[in-house]
Amino acid sequence: MVKRSINLIHSILKPLALSLILLSVTVLATTALYIQSTITPDILQLTNALLTTKVQSVDTWLAHHIASIEQLCQLLDEEDFTQVNADNLLAQLAKQQQLAPNTYDSLGFITPEGYKFLTTGEHFDVQYRDYFTQLKDGQQSSIVSSIISSKADNRQLILIVSKVIQQGTVKGYISAALPLTYVEQIFAQSNDFTRMTLVDNRAQQTIITDDTVEEHLLSISQAIPSNPNWSATITVSHQHVFGNISRLMPLLISGLLCFIIAIFIIVKRRIAPINRSLSVLQKGMAQISHNQYHPIDDFSRIVEINQIEHGYNQLLHDIQAQQRTIKKEQLLTFEAENKALYAQIKPHFLYNTLETIQAMADDADNEAVVEAVSALARFYRIGLSDDQQLIPLAQELSHALSFVQIMALRYDNLFDLVVDNQVKEELFFLKFTIQPLVENAIYHGIKLADTRGRLHINIYSEHNKLYVQVHNQPTRLSDDDVAQLNQHLQHHKLSGYGLYNVNARLRNYFGEHYGVTLIKQDDTFISQVVHPIIKHKENTYEYLSSR
Repeated sequence: MVKRSINLIHSILKPLALSLILLSVTVLATTALYIQSTITPDILQLTNALLTTKVQSVDTWLAHHIASIEQLCQLLDEEDFTQVNADNLLAQLAKQQQLAPNTYDSLGFITPEGYKFLTTGEHFDVQYRDYFTQLKDGQQSSIVSSIISSKADNRQLILIVSKVIQQGTVKGYISAALPLTYVEQIFAQSNDFTRMTLVDNRAQQTIITDDTVEEHLLSISQAIPSNPNWSATITVSHQHVFGNISRLMPLLISGLLCFIIAIFIIVKRRIAPINRSLSVLQKGMAQISHNQYHPIDDFSRIVEINQIEHGYNQLLHDIQAQQRTIKKEQLLTFEAENKALYAQIKPHFLYNTLETIQAMADDADNEAVVEAVSALARFYRIGLSDDQQLIPLAQELSHALSFVQIMALRYDNLFDLVVDNQVKEELFFLKFTIQPLVENAIYHGIKLADTRGRLHINIYSEHNKLYVQVHNQPTRLSDDDVAQLNQHLQHHKLSGYGLYNVNARLRNYFGEHYGVTLIKQDDTFISQVVHPIIKHKENTYEYLSSR
C-alpha cells in the first residue's frame, strides 16, 4: 500500500515537474518576447526622443548666439576694422556685452590681416589660428572654433567668429568667447538610466562626458545642426533597465505552479506601469516639437522610470527658461537697433536745418532766422526730450509741424499745408515718425514741382489701426516704380535715412503688419504709416513681449 502510494506520488510528481519546467520555459520565453517586442522598442524611441530634445536645446542655444553675432556684424558694418579705430569698436562691443551680462566671456574684433583686439584689453595675432584661416579662406559667414580654456578660471569656451561684410567686401571679423555652462547643464541631466557624451569630431576632442556605461543596451548618436562638427551620444544601461526583471527569473523557474502564475502576474503588473509611463513620456516628447510643454505630475514608483520622469520635467523647465532668456535678448537687440536707427536720424536733420539757417542768414533775413531757430527749438524739444519712444500723438504732430514751419520759411510761397486729424482721443505714437514722411514729400515732391504745391496730412483710424497719410504733389513715378520702392522697403533695401528708418523702427516695435507703404492715387503720391492704436502708455519691453 505504501509502495503504491509512493508510485502514485511519483507518477503525479514527474508530470507535474515536467509541466512546471515546461511552464517555466514558456513563461521565460513569453517574458523575453514581451520585453523584446514591447519594452525595448519603447525605450529605443524614448531614448531617441530624449537625445533629439537635448540636441535641439544645444542647437537652439548655438544658433541663437551665431545669429546674435551676425546681427552685431550688421550693426558695425560701417566701421573701419583697424588698429587706429580699435578704441571705438571695443567701446561699441562693450556696450553690446553689457546688454547681455554673463553671456559672453569676452567680445572682440579681428582686422582683415588677422590681428585681434578683445574687450578684456588683450590684443594678439591670430592669422595662423585654425578658426581664422578656415573662415578667411572659406565661404561660410560664421564659424565655431574647437574648445579652448579660459585663462582666468579654466572654463571651457568656444569662439563664434563672423565676417563683417559691406558691399561684398570683408571689412573684418567679430569674435565672441562663449562659455559652455548651459551645454554642460543640459548634458549633466543624465541619470543611472542614461549617459551623455558630446564630442568635437573635427578635433577628435571629447567636450562633455560622464561615467562610461560598460554594459549598454543601446547607443545612439546625432550631429548638432548648427555645428555638424559636434555630435551627441546617449547610451542606455542594460542593468538599470532590466535589473529588477532579471532578479525575478530564478523565482519563475524554481517556484510551484501557483507561485509561477503569481510571479507572472507581478511581472505583468510591473511592466504595465513602465509601458504607461513610457507612453506618457513619449507623448510629451512628441508635443515638445509643437511648443507644447506638459510636465508629469503622477510619478512612477519604479526608481528607473521615476528618474527619467524627473529628468524630463527638469528638461522642460530648462527649455522654457532658455526660451525666456532668448526672448529677453531679442527684445534687448530690438531696443539697440531702434536706438541706433533713431540716433542716425537726429544729426541728419540737424545738418539740413543748420544749412537752411545759414542760407537765410546770408540773405540777412534776421526775423526769418529767429522764427526758424524758434521752430527748430520746438522740434528738438520734442525729439530729444527723453528716451521714451512712445509719446502723445499731438506731440508727434506738433513735432512735424515745427519742421513744416522751418521749411515754409526756407521756401517762401512754395506750398500750402492742410492738416486733417480725425482722431479726437488721446493716443500714443512712435516718436519721430511723421516728420520724415513730411520731409520726403517736400524734398522729393513739392520742391521739384514748377508751381506752388499743397501738402496734406491726414490722420484717421480704421479696423483697430491708426493711419497717417502725407499727400504730395503729382509724381513722375510710374506704378512699377512705386511697387519697386515698396518691395525695397519690405526687404530693408531702400537707401537713405527717412522712410527706411521709419519703416524699420515700426516693424521692430510692432511687427510685420505695421510700417510704411507708398501709394500712387490718380495724380497724388501718398506716404502712409500704419500704426497700432495705443491708448495707455506702457513700457516698450512689455509691448514687444505681447505682440
